[in-house]
Amino acid sequence: MRAAMEVAKLLGRFKSHVVLVKEGQRVDGCDVLQILSLAAVQHEELTAEASGDQAEEALAALAALFDNDFAETEETTKEKG
Repeated sequence: MRAAMEVAKLLGRFKSHVVLVKEGQRVDGCDVLQILSLAAVQHEELTAEASGDQAEEALAALAALFDNDFAETEETTKEKG
């Protein structure tokens, strides 16, 4: 649950809409309950799609969050402009 909360919190900082996809199921990346409904486990592959003013930044921050095993980094702490 902590991972879902971190993802939603992070993505909520950006002026973008991010969708997470697992096996065809699409959910809002800012909604913890929807993320949890994916029932994704560690090392399972998800796809992220983004649109909006800060789409690229949101995807980069999300990738950094996963790459660093959910440890805070400079990329993940950028705020909305």
